[in-house]
Amino acid sequence: MLRILLGLLLIAVLLAAAGIVANRLPMTSPPGLVARLKIYLTTHHAETCSDRICQELRPHKHPLPPPQLYAAARATLPELGWPLLYEDSGAQYLQAVVVIRLWKFKDDFELTVNRQAEVRGCS
Repeated sequence: MLRILLGLLLIAVLLAAAGIVANRLPMTSPPGLVARLKIYLTTHHAETCSDRICQELRPHKHPLPPPQLYAAARATLPELGWPLLYEDSGAQYLQAVVVIRLWKFKDDFELTVNRQAEVRGCS
């Protein structure tokens, strides 16, 4: 029985590690490995916000003009295989479904491009 539990624990750890590696997360960047593991393994909601301690969870600024940036983001959805649920092109806002390739898990995704060419996302 103990071997089965250890085997299941090992599988869970390997799956978590594979997910982190596959997503190419910057694990050694500030705030550090331990803080990032805590965030990534215990938080089920990701939203960009200017006060986040992880750089990748802050709004992203781009050099493209906002309309071009929104069009590029919108054009990427079919390439990723993410179905579009809702779009308000005037507000440069869209909702899609992220489909994880390996396990076919689905997650909601929202994207907004503001006038400063900042991309805000929520999943």
